[in-house]
Amino acid sequence: MFRLRSRLVNFRVTEDEYERLRSASLASGARSLSEFAREAVLRAAARQARGDRSGRQSPSLVRRVAELEAMLRNLLGGEQGLREPGPGPDGSRPK
Repeated sequence: MFRLRSRLVNFRVTEDEYERLRSASLASGARSLSEFAREAVLRAAARQARGDRSGRQSPSLVRRVAELEAMLRNLLGGEQGLREPGPGPDGSRPK
């Protein structure tokens, strides 16, 4: 069933952001950039309403996992199998 859309939402993007949106829209097969953006925003709003944080990493959790990996590496005497911790979401490395 067709539902009339009467409300307008606007936001500005940089040229780079526009190209990224346009490319993703084309790749998704959306009929238009507006349709793609509307669906993406509505999906994000639905996830937030459900309290779903999938797709987002908690910086403190990422940092803690890296710290635990470093502790395990120390306990195991630097055994192979544990990768070196990478930078956290903020670019910092665990101590």
